[in-house]
Amino acid sequence: MAKRSFKASPEGIAIAKRAFERREWTQEYLASAVGLQTRQSIWKFFTGRPIERYLFIDICFQLDLDWEEIVYRAPIDETADQASTQASANDTELAQAWAAIYPDLSAQLHQQYRCAPHLVDIHYPIDLENLYIDRRVTTQPPTQSWLDAVTLERQTATPEQADFREVPLLQAAPSGHNHQFLIDQRRRDTSETATATAPSLPITQLLAQHKQVLLYGEIGAGKSTVIQALALQAIATTDEPPILPLQISLTALGKQIPASHAGKTTPKDQTETLATTLLAHWQCAAITPALGQWLFTQGKVLLLLDGFDQVPADARPALTDAIQQFAQAYPATTIVLTSRGDRRTCEFAGFTSAHIVPLNHAEITQFAERWFKAINLNETIAQQFLTQLFDKRNQRLQSLATSPLLLHILCSIFRDCQTLPENRSRLYQHILELHLGDWDQLRHITRNPHPCTISLTELISLLSELSYTEFEAGNHFFEKNKIIAILANYVAPADPATSNHEKIWQQSESLLEQLILEHGIFVESAKGVYRFAHLAFQEYLSARYIFAQTLTREATHPPDSQNISPLIPVLAQKLHHSGWQTHQALYNLAHHALDPRWHEVIFLTLDLLPDRDYLLERLKRQIDRVILLQPRFKTFFNWIEHKVEQTTTAIGDNHNLAALRAFYFSSVLNLGLDLAGSLDPQITWQLPKPLAQDLQLIQLSNWLQDFTTNANVNSAIQICFTLQAIVTREDTPAAFNESLTVLQTHVIAGDLGNWDASGQQAWAMDLQTAITQTYNIGHTWEWQQEEWQQLEAYYWSNVFLLECLQRYTATNPTSHINKIRQLFKPRGLQQTDVAMMPHIQPSRMAR
Repeated sequence: MAKRSFKASPEGIAIAKRAFERREWTQEYLASAVGLQTRQSIWKFFTGRPIERYLFIDICFQLDLDWEEIVYRAPIDETADQASTQASANDTELAQAWAAIYPDLSAQLHQQYRCAPHLVDIHYPIDLENLYIDRRVTTQPPTQSWLDAVTLERQTATPEQADFREVPLLQAAPSGHNHQFLIDQRRRDTSETATATAPSLPITQLLAQHKQVLLYGEIGAGKSTVIQALALQAIATTDEPPILPLQISLTALGKQIPASHAGKTTPKDQTETLATTLLAHWQCAAITPALGQWLFTQGKVLLLLDGFDQVPADARPALTDAIQQFAQAYPATTIVLTSRGDRRTCEFAGFTSAHIVPLNHAEITQFAERWFKAINLNETIAQQFLTQLFDKRNQRLQSLATSPLLLHILCSIFRDCQTLPENRSRLYQHILELHLGDWDQLRHITRNPHPCTISLTELISLLSELSYTEFEAGNHFFEKNKIIAILANYVAPADPATSNHEKIWQQSESLLEQLILEHGIFVESAKGVYRFAHLAFQEYLSARYIFAQTLTREATHPPDSQNISPLIPVLAQKLHHSGWQTHQALYNLAHHALDPRWHEVIFLTLDLLPDRDYLLERLKRQIDRVILLQPRFKTFFNWIEHKVEQTTTAIGDNHNLAALRAFYFSSVLNLGLDLAGSLDPQITWQLPKPLAQDLQLIQLSNWLQDFTTNANVNSAIQICFTLQAIVTREDTPAAFNESLTVLQTHVIAGDLGNWDASGQQAWAMDLQTAITQTYNIGHTWEWQQEEWQQLEAYYWSNVFLLECLQRYTATNPTSHINKIRQLFKPRGLQQTDVAMMPHIQPSRMAR
């Protein structure tokens, strides 16, 4: 900016000359008095020419004059009016020029922006307006939290169950046992995090509040799609003058701003350079520099800068300086700049940081409906897709669907297969490959190599090791130092003597940043605390680690023996060549058969294995161990086998024996008939009469046991209804009918309101005894709470094992069928005398 100057008015010149003459000074003397070495400024003063303000005032002071009386004053009102009129005329002229060229330019830009960005497996253009849904952002990212990994584990609820079956709510617990503690363990929040969700708002609302925004998002979050949609929305607005959207790749922009200019050019030069470069991107000769500057000044440009994370590191300083100076020079211009990562990798002063939030349930629904409509499929298919996606069998897929990229992949799979995949290892592998580089390749993005770059094979190996190590420890969140320790094993040189620990640490940190910023495998949940972007990633990579162990790991002893040295050499040789040394990892995995947290890992491991027989066999044995280790459980299962034999004699052998075992097991524990019906659909379609009667008797026995321990009117009413259903059956044994007649007479003689008296409960015990003696039903097992928990875990583990057998056919079909038939039949169970089973002792019945 030029320095302000003053000049003397004609009247002031005359006054100054008279004062100068009275003092009889020379111009050289006056110049010396005001600190000048020449008299040029003195000559300008007396001739009415402009000089610097401070000199003008100092000369007047030396002449003992009031400078305000000497200075020339232009007619202010006239000057301001002229300037205002000129500026208004210029604005009007530029606005008219802009209105004239905008229609053609907007049509050109609409054609340029209308197609959706690259869509995986879609090989024809799709209008973005038909596909895009409004996205929400938050200005409070979770990385600002100081919580540690232990606290996050405690606050976060991860699915305790694999995606294989919708668990029905347990019915009322028999015999007064409270199963709420079991329900709570299975009814957990299945979201990726249970921490409070940060407040969010639509991106358009954020731009209405802030002119300059840094928009962050993970891989596949839809950053490029969002700014392209903003461009289309700007074209469609009716603002006057209209807004001009300009979407530019920062990689391309960075190539046009020399890196050597960073910090060496003036802010004005940087602003003019960037403005000129931006104008060139419009490719419209009618936009003159004057018009372009007017658009920037008036805020009629929506500047959309995409992909700062893709800019080479050496080009970032110059590009950052240019954008920063441009934003300061044109504060009215709206600027949206996108990048992966967070403020540590991309930060601009004065910009508001916002993160794209994952899709919620409503947004997933809206996206899917638009997606199937955009590819000309009817609404019915979209609803079928959503029904499957939101089924509790697909909780992991729901987590993936919070990412627009992964939701698009799921929609593509459903389009081709009309179902979502149950065996998901191939899906997870495809998603992992997208994260590890394929997504960049599909969009023709080349990133600069990192100082510490390892091969894809090594990268997957270290991710698998980290996944399995932390998953086995029960961790879904891990501190930075744990990740660095594993990464260092791959970064460190082979020779420890040549290693530099500080350098290894820095290289490991660089590799971690690569996994976060470029690949999106990890996300930072708090400062220095990380987790996998999706739980499915950790489960799949853990399964992959186990599978790799079956190919490479060698053991020194077979799983069922502590030492093979005592064995004869021939047997030892057979064991060595039988493949047991590759089964150690599977043997260890089978130990988690009753832990629901491991079920999804087991599914994925089975999906990867070419020969599944060994793992399926080990799972069966591990599940049966629950029963074999408890003598009381053995008695219970012997009773089940005895009832199955009786029922088979009555209804024939055309029913699945495993289904009959599941029927009696789940009926006694009040777990429903889902599993029995899955094993033999006839049981649920049309329950055979003997089974229907046994089910009623088991229910009656449960009510009787409840009444004898806690007499109440509700139990009494339920007993009466159940009794009526049993008495009216034609096949009820005569001896049992005689007992019921005596009991009914005794009940009718009593007062219903006094049934809670202890003296009125003897008839219930007598009826319980009659049921046990006649039907071998109603034994008082008196399970402890821990035993209830073990039995229910055994039930759900058999549900899990059945799902394994139904999903993955064994190598030997005969073995596969036998495994299904052996469900709920622990191996090694010894038959005992049913007469020795516990039951309620009869009281004296009044006759």
